[in-house]
Amino acid sequence: MPTIQNMLNEQDLFFLQMMTELWGIEFESTNVSEARTVLIETLENRSLLLEMVESIPENARAAINILLENNGQIPWAKFRRDFGEIRIMGPSKRDRERPDLNPISVSEMLWYRGLIGRAFLKIKDEPEEYVYIPDEIVQVLHIETHSKKKSNIFSFPADQVKIKPFEDNILVDTCTFLAALRKGMNETLTAPHLLEIPYRFLFELLISAKIISKDGQVDSDATRVLLETPRAEALIFLFQTWMDSDQINELFCLSDLEIEGRIELNSKNVRKGLLEKLFLLDDQVWWDQNSYISDIHQNDPDFLRPAGNFDTWIIKNSKSNEYMRGFQFWDQIEGQFIRFMMNGPFRWFGILDLGGSNSAKGLKLFKVSDRGKAFWKRESNISIDRIEEKPRISSNGKVRISRNVPLAVRYQISRFCDWEIPKQKEFEYQISIDSLTAVSQYGLKPNHLLTLLQKSIEQAIPPQISNMLENWEKHGTESFLSTESLLRVNNPEIIVGLQKNNYSKFFKEIISPTIVVLNHGSEEKIRLAILELGYLTDWKIY
Repeated sequence: MPTIQNMLNEQDLFFLQMMTELWGIEFESTNVSEARTVLIETLENRSLLLEMVESIPENARAAINILLENNGQIPWAKFRRDFGEIRIMGPSKRDRERPDLNPISVSEMLWYRGLIGRAFLKIKDEPEEYVYIPDEIVQVLHIETHSKKKSNIFSFPADQVKIKPFEDNILVDTCTFLAALRKGMNETLTAPHLLEIPYRFLFELLISAKIISKDGQVDSDATRVLLETPRAEALIFLFQTWMDSDQINELFCLSDLEIEGRIELNSKNVRKGLLEKLFLLDDQVWWDQNSYISDIHQNDPDFLRPAGNFDTWIIKNSKSNEYMRGFQFWDQIEGQFIRFMMNGPFRWFGILDLGGSNSAKGLKLFKVSDRGKAFWKRESNISIDRIEEKPRISSNGKVRISRNVPLAVRYQISRFCDWEIPKQKEFEYQISIDSLTAVSQYGLKPNHLLTLLQKSIEQAIPPQISNMLENWEKHGTESFLSTESLLRVNNPEIIVGLQKNNYSKFFKEIISPTIVVLNHGSEEKIRLAILELGYLTDWKIY
């Protein structure tokens, strides 16, 4: 933390003279160095300092106490919002307006008394402007008595919590996402098959992991390695990728927000900062989500926008089309962002355990998990409890695959099949002519699927499936089902007459002298033509 000397070095002689006047010091010299020396001795004098602090108004003492509770420093954007602006003035304007005697804010009152300074400090990853209390003053005011802030976060008894079990949907949906890309499915087609994770989040995560390119091309080798990696190791890999990623911007995953133009947001620092706050909590205690978010609102509202630019970001509510500018929309933007992070990535990676109350309906509770602590310490001793299962296939070519089937197996099988919407977390796929034809463009043949099924399913392959795949590879499509209009006549001369009158152009296929398949939409023309030949037609179309 900067010292009194650091703070006073920034000020000119007239500013220092105003300070000596406020402190009741008789000082006539025009030597800047002498003025600084006198003020340093004064501010370091315990009795004089405490007397000054006691003399300032209650709201100014409250500002000092809040600074002490935050280790003597607060981002300037937050302090300015809570305690007012410090006007920028040159010596001449200061002489005319005397802001030291006529402060417009608590900030100015403390500023001209030398109780606070301003400086760019690198407390987090990047320099940011802070208001601070100089080190010597902090020591005199006994910061150790204020080192722990009073928490406004509500805790909850563990025996009254209904815990939501952890599920590795981040891995399950990653498998679905990669298989969908390989099948050429776009976001609209893919999204209904994802259990939970937003398409955009997966897209940016896998770009960061170098498994797909920015244009959505899948790296086959990287995909194979990821899906064949034990699940716990794969989860660690994706977590570390997420933590280190500058590509992922979770703010864009909030469906209720539309962001226009460019915003300055270091998402890597934001997620790290939120996690640092979580790991300061007692990990043996269940906490209330809403009061936790309120605590951040009170103590660190600028976590998302360190520069305090609440009026420059252009964000619209996608439901109401209302533009949300200003600090009054904090809960709709920052608050919603925290809720997304806690119930989204922090849960997807197993950092938080989530739960609800057995008695208070709608109460959302959380605590840091053992897995989360291991992740935070970059440890690898985590596990995912799972009884590995195998796919099942019926004689009609429907394949059912639970979430417990190895990811690499589901990825491979799903590429050969049509997809149905997942039911009760079980994936259903259907072998069809269309699916086999589509996958053939990648050099995959029915015998590849047959070999894969023989290795992976839990029962013997139904003979119908083996025969079907073998016959299709040898002969292609051998049977067709279609809805057609048939013309049946008792007298073959009717069909001959139609041909003579140039109506054969409406024949799709002549099956026999008395049966013809008609082109779709030609039925009425043929009926009238037969009438001209002198015959009535018993015309029935079903």
